[in-house]
Amino acid sequence: MKRRRASALAAAAGLLAAGVPAGAAMALPPQPWQLSGCVEASIAPGAIHEPDVHSFVLTGAATECEAPWTDSVPTGFGLATVEKPGNPAVVRDWEIRIFPGTKPWEPTTMAFGVGAVRDLPGQYPVCVVEMPGGSSPSPVPARPKPVVCVLVTVTEDGTGVPAATTQPLSTTSPLLGNGIYVPPTYTGNTTPAYVGLGGNCGTCF
Repeated sequence: MKRRRASALAAAAGLLAAGVPAGAAMALPPQPWQLSGCVEASIAPGAIHEPDVHSFVLTGAATECEAPWTDSVPTGFGLATVEKPGNPAVVRDWEIRIFPGTKPWEPTTMAFGVGAVRDLPGQYPVCVVEMPGGSSPSPVPARPKPVVCVLVTVTEDGTGVPAATTQPLSTTSPLLGNGIYVPPTYTGNTTPAYVGLGGNCGTCF
């Protein structure tokens, strides 16, 4: 397992460095999905402002490093964001990304751009999450687990133009102490909906 995870992380880092896009997803009616039980991921430093959707986009790469227990529903990963101090980290619909689901299965790395943070001043913990054991029968309920996290700090310079910086955040940080919520369905939409539907997010994929 350690060797597989190390190989997956190296592949993710290589794809991120190469700037390979994953391709924008088409929005579908809500359908079930499962959070992968093994994800290796990296989040690039910095954030991209997308003013049309009032968001800061985080980019990175993620690898599915273990075959899903079942292929009856799509398997993917998500970015979970803590919007307010004391709140749980929540994976919103537009923060879900689905792995290609190759057959026969093999580790798959995909780049991502996710509008994870609204462009309002504050500090926002954001994590890529997985669900160890979540795809196999177990008497113990599985819980989402953070894989890699950053703390996004959004400020304004007095002119009304927001800026954002990022710094690494421990996956055991107290800022993540109120759990992680992952929705049971997804639509494939990649455009943030902070202020309603619509708008263009050119770096969301």
